[in-house]
Amino acid sequence: MGMKSNEAKRVLKELDPKVMDVADTYISCELGISLFITYNRVETVLVFERGYYDEIFELLAEMDDD
Repeated sequence: MGMKSNEAKRVLKELDPKVMDVADTYISCELGISLFITYNRVETVLVFERGYYDEIFELLAEMDDD
């Protein structure tokens, strides 16, 4: 908590190179961890189960197709 966003993303990418950057959130589906960033710092750490973000990813994919 409180880690600068660029450092948090670097650490997360070392653990999972497929980290996604969605809005103000870094998401690692492999690790089941997402980091919410505000004011260039980690504000929230979310631990989630597989499938948690599936619906959001589907919506984002649909938006990209348009």
